[in-house]
Amino acid sequence: MSKASQLAAKFPNVFSSKLGCCNKFKVSLQLKAGAKLAFCKLRRIPFAVENAVKDELERLVEKDMLEHINYSEWGAPIVAV
Repeated sequence: MSKASQLAAKFPNVFSSKLGCCNKFKVSLQLKAGAKLAFCKLRRIPFAVENAVKDELERLVEKDMLEHINYSEWGAPIVAV
């Protein structure tokens, strides 16, 4: 039995295909003093993959991994791979 198989057998939740969550502690984002909010312009995605990207974003919203927002002071474009 390989080392990876042993680890998967010992920690099945870690190697599950389901989305997990961490609720054992709080996380906070520490900014440097004087840091300014930034909002970057969107990057155009190729027309050929536009529907695939939209479908994937909707799938992530349905799984509660992302949520729709109308406005944010922070913003960075995604890079579709």
